[in-house]
Amino acid sequence: MAGWRLGFAVGNPEIIHYLELLQDHLHCSQFGAVQEAGIEALTGPQDSVKALVTRYQSRRDAFIHEAQKFGWQITPSEGSIFMWCPVPTKETSVEFAERVLAREQVVLAPGAGFGPAGEGYVRISLTASTSQLIDAAQRIGRLI
Repeated sequence: MAGWRLGFAVGNPEIIHYLELLQDHLHCSQFGAVQEAGIEALTGPQDSVKALVTRYQSRRDAFIHEAQKFGWQITPSEGSIFMWCPVPTKETSVEFAERVLAREQVVLAPGAGFGPAGEGYVRISLTASTSQLIDAAQRIGRLI
């Protein structure tokens, strides 16, 4: 369900009441199939979750291992389909992402797009295959 968004809140009933009032004005309802998928994801077998976690960790580790060959030090993220990687040059996150895209055809999400605290980082998705991620690290490495 990469890209689908579904969430829930648990807490103080008064705060939840106000959250519901706010949410009702922002969204009318989540698509039924997404709700059903969310129920299944929370209540169904979890074997596929473990397999997916292992797959994303393997992809993350392969990318980081390749990036380290070029001196790019990345702290492994935990529990996400994304990596937050420090910009390995003196450029802004936007400048670096634009240069990587223009010269090596690798798409990075500039951290600045996620707010001021994101500046200095780029976000990389782990939804690509291991071989694609290794190739991306090698391409980026040519620019470091």
